[in-house]
Amino acid sequence: DEFPEAVIAEARQRADEFDEENPPSDRLDLTDQLTVTIDPYDARDFDDAISLTREDQGRWRLWVHIADVGHFIHPGGKLDEEARQRATSVYLPDRVIPMVPEIISNHLASLQPKKVRLAKSVEIEMADDGTVIHTEVHNSVIRSDMRLHYRQVDQFLDAPEEYRDKWGEPTCDLLLSMHSLAMKLRKRRFKNGAISMDMPEVKLEFDKGGKVKGAYRTVNTESHQLIEEFMLAANQAVATWLDDAEFKFLHRIHPPPERRKLRQLSNFVRDLGLGIDSVESRFEIQNVLDRVAGSPLEDAVNFAVLKSMNKAVYGPQTDGHYALDMKHYCHFTSPIRRYPDLTVHRLIDRLRAGEQTPDQSVGTLLNLGHHCSDMERNAAQAERELTELKMLHYLKRHIGDTM
Repeated sequence: DEFPEAVIAEARQRADEFDEENPPSDRLDLTDQLTVTIDPYDARDFDDAISLTREDQGRWRLWVHIADVGHFIHPGGKLDEEARQRATSVYLPDRVIPMVPEIISNHLASLQPKKVRLAKSVEIEMADDGTVIHTEVHNSVIRSDMRLHYRQVDQFLDAPEEYRDKWGEPTCDLLLSMHSLAMKLRKRRFKNGAISMDMPEVKLEFDKGGKVKGAYRTVNTESHQLIEEFMLAANQAVATWLDDAEFKFLHRIHPPPERRKLRQLSNFVRDLGLGIDSVESRFEIQNVLDRVAGSPLEDAVNFAVLKSMNKAVYGPQTDGHYALDMKHYCHFTSPIRRYPDLTVHRLIDRLRAGEQTPDQSVGTLLNLGHHCSDMERNAAQAERELTELKMLHYLKRHIGDTM
């Protein structure tokens, strides 16, 4: 978790160069736009913010603002080399090993409330049902009006009127509009064949000495779904825009499952006596997941479905994302913690600068995609193993207890 001194020095230099009072004048000024962030309660970096307006003829104008990390990490510099080597931030139970130094990830690039920040803003015009009509990506300047966390938003959605005086009419109206659009997008996605792959994560609770004092399972509530839908929409919109222009970039690819694994899954589901004999298509898989939702079988079936799937990877191919049922998809929304997102941001910068031949060969992208996929797997495995190890230490103190 230590950064080389040369990397820290370059990060400090970027901090000295950034003047919050005088942001670059060639950017779209969106500081007057009502903007909120919604993150976990204990989040330290805020890499996405949302604005939304209702237009004439029932249309929506969604703005997904993403921290412009690329402004601070110059291609080929020490910061860039280090970020590329790490490829991802690692989220361990008791700490984070960031991809870029905290002076950037938690300060300069973090979309903190009431602070002027640089962003890549994806402007998506949608019909009332969520059909995308038009997409543009801007280099922007924003100012987040309010920092919210998931639990607050869930409580608000349960009783919106109780928050009118506290948060103000505009913020409450914005959140209700966000919820309305997100649920439409979610319903439309599953109707078209996307699979809900929400495996609950185990979060550990620590005492002051760093020892585990308990654990709980995360719940994918509507506040999480709200942000998830907008991030998916932004990722898909950017990938579609770049694919239509026939540019080479790192896609997020999820290959279809192998027939052998689907047969094994079919046998497993048949043995459970759910009355379903075959799970060959996305719709059949989702039907099984819906059948067992909330039942004692839910975890086992979700895990079996997950094991039958291939792992998602990064690569230049336009092979689509099986689980999301999206032909065009990339990672764009988390450049603070994922290097592939940063490469997509840079491609957009080159396009905006009028460079018509972005310097990314297929071979270079293939190698980078393999590296980023490997580092992502390493990070996920480390997180899983350390969580398991700490859980076992905790349970060791409870041998003989009924829990």
